[in-house]
Amino acid sequence: QRTIWGSPFLRRALPITVIVNFALAPVNLLDVAWVRQVLHLGAFVYGLFGMAILVGMLAGSALASVVARRVSLRAALTFGIGIAGLCIIGLSRVPLAVPDLAFLAGFGLCIGSVNTMVAVSLQRAVPDAVRGRVFGTLSAFSNMAMPLAGLLTGLVAGAVSLGAIFAAAGALLAASSVLVVGLPSDLATVEVAEAALPSGA
Repeated sequence: QRTIWGSPFLRRALPITVIVNFALAPVNLLDVAWVRQVLHLGAFVYGLFGMAILVGMLAGSALASVVARRVSLRAALTFGIGIAGLCIIGLSRVPLAVPDLAFLAGFGLCIGSVNTMVAVSLQRAVPDAVRGRVFGTLSAFSNMAMPLAGLLTGLVAGAVSLGAIFAAAGALLAASSVLVVGLPSDLATVEVAEAALPSGA
């Protein structure tokens, strides 16, 4: 894993992706419970929740190139992750369908933009020779975060309110924006990591 640890960008990208996935797990697992138990609504509104996130993510992905031209990479990721977390906190504090749909659309917009910019930056930072292994490592760590967060969510869901769980997830997501400190300010300045030897990637 020398390629990852030897690159300041990749060293920060790994914990960011892990924490983001960890923070999103409670939202993915408990959104249906939020609609039924807190909002006291049915499948139609639950479908709208998923649609709001999807539309937001598509819009965020489409706008990522515009954002990247106008705002530094560091600022875009910091504000994108931070605002996404605040949207989840907002949802946890306002148990009303229409505001919650707006919060989810804003969340999707931020995550869609962040995901696109991080993906482009990773493509730039990782040499072709080790790209598969580096991406596989990043994916393995980020995917491991989901079941671990799901287990923790299941353990506390019976003792803690849904609002508190969502607020904690949003706070963790927003706090993870501090990990962006030290990233390059511009996508063009993302360094290309030195490729590890075949035996050490």
